Amino acid sequence: MFPLQVESVNKLFEKYPDIASNFRLENPHLRTTYLNSLLCLTEILSQSTEKISIVDLANAHSTLSYLTKAGFKLDWLEKKLKELGKTRMQQLEQNLKDLKELKQEF
Repeated sequence: MFPLQVESVNKLFEKYPDIASNFRLENPHLRTTYLNSLLCLTEILSQSTEKISIVDLANAHSTLSYLTKAGFKLDWLEKKLKELGKTRMQQLEQNLKDLKELKQEF
């Protein structure tokens, strides 16, 4: 891991100390892979809703499931993902409504 990644992981563990209490892996390469996945997930979910695509949300959901099955406690990320998904869907529905109204004007 790069120093910036280590710093990010340390901040996550400071804020959520029990995040990996059920995560047990001896293999350092696999452990690094899981931690990188966790960092990628937090980066995706920290973006503004306008920048997150439906594909991003689906991938985030898959990654969250993958990490949870490995033993990470990520209730807080699951909640954030659900909120982002709901907000993103509302934005897309509003965009579709706006397009339909625009189409009717022409």
